[in-house]
Amino acid sequence: MSYQAQILVMDVKRDGRMVLTDGNSKAGWPVWSPDGTQMAFLARSGEGGADVFVADVETGDRRQLTDDDNVYTNPVWSPDGTRIAFEGVDVPDDVPDDADIYVLEIYVDDREIFVINTDGTEFLQLTDNEVTDRWPVWAPDGSSLAYFSYAASQQDSAAPRHIVLVDADGGNRRQVTDSDDSPVGLTWSSDSTRIAFRTYGERKVFIATADGSSVTEVAYSDSQGKGPVWSPDGSRLVFEGYPQGPAWGHRELEIFVVDAEGQNLQQLTDGDFPSGNPVWSPDGTRIAFASMRAVFVMEADGSNQRQLTDNKYAGRHLVWSPDGSSIAFDGVVGDNYQEVWVIDVEDGSLQRLTFKSDHDKQPVWGPEGLWFLLFTRYFTPKIFVMEADGGNQRQLTTSNSGSYNPVWSPDGTHIAFSSGQGIHVMDADGQGGRVLAEVNSEHFEVRWSPDGRQIAYTDYDHLS
Repeated sequence: MSYQAQILVMDVKRDGRMVLTDGNSKAGWPVWSPDGTQMAFLARSGEGGADVFVADVETGDRRQLTDDDNVYTNPVWSPDGTRIAFEGVDVPDDVPDDADIYVLEIYVDDREIFVINTDGTEFLQLTDNEVTDRWPVWAPDGSSLAYFSYAASQQDSAAPRHIVLVDADGGNRRQVTDSDDSPVGLTWSSDSTRIAFRTYGERKVFIATADGSSVTEVAYSDSQGKGPVWSPDGSRLVFEGYPQGPAWGHRELEIFVVDAEGQNLQQLTDGDFPSGNPVWSPDGTRIAFASMRAVFVMEADGSNQRQLTDNKYAGRHLVWSPDGSSIAFDGVVGDNYQEVWVIDVEDGSLQRLTFKSDHDKQPVWGPEGLWFLLFTRYFTPKIFVMEADGGNQRQLTTSNSGSYNPVWSPDGTHIAFSSGQGIHVMDADGQGGRVLAEVNSEHFEVRWSPDGRQIAYTDYDHLS
């Protein structure tokens, strides 16, 4: 069976849709530009490679940025929207002629990193070696990129990988790591001066300067180092780790912070039970975390630690409200059923929002401070909204085929989601629901444009 896969954009307030691809290729990997006016995507026709395209989402005009036999993948916009970084490799001999963009992923190896202007000029190959270079990540100011370089074939799961930084013009390449312990979880500070990461094996946390001049280990040996997260202002990192101590079994997971220079490491928690899942408040002054199956909050320096719930909820997926006054979480009660809760950070008042005895999970606050939560039912997923105090709970979808991947529009006025019947959009109150596209899409995510006017998705048109 062969098929075409097309990229489409739909205006949520008008009928009709804009097809951004030419109908004769297999397209995929759509990525909105930062300002929402353009869409980058990949397209493959026949037995050739996969090229990078950019399309204007208003007019449908498209530009082919690459035109050769390489397979290009993983396009990433620069923060200012003027350039695109991506990976590329020669087409392997064993690639089927009808392989789609995503299937190509399992065939290609030994990739290099490229950058091109969105008008098609200044096509630069940033790396050129015998190993695989992957996952370019732009610095917030667009001046450089970080990427992972594999010491051998990526198909060799035991091969170590390293973090390398390079200026956006291809100059000043500097390798940040050289250990056999592979780094993971790379993240830039907001001022583009540093990156943070942890290692996979020994699980240590590091901070490196963007000029490559220093790499600082900031966590103790044998640190779990899960998910270092920058504070909103980029001045500190919070992470989980094991403090120094005797045997592994006699230590508990604790929460640490360190400043952006890798100095002034502080262990914020020191209890008889593991503490984890730290989450910064929106203003960066407090940290919520879970311990002893309970939800806690503390000041950013570890002071004033308060237990907000008792130890029977197993609080997970902690999410601060936009104004920092409340925390939503899903917690296990009874016979391992997940329910949604909200707690007031100041007075500790706890409200259970769901009582359905099937699995409610992953609450999401609406944008722009709107007091709504979004969650789905585990067995046959449905979408619900409610006031933050638990009132006015409403089921927005009823289809027995399930509702998946609900996403608020940026202005909070609509919710898009997918099902086995297609791509849907509805008003935030559940009214005005309509199918935007009849595609088999329950496992595909829809992507809002930054201005909330349009939705992008991939349509797989199967042909015998």
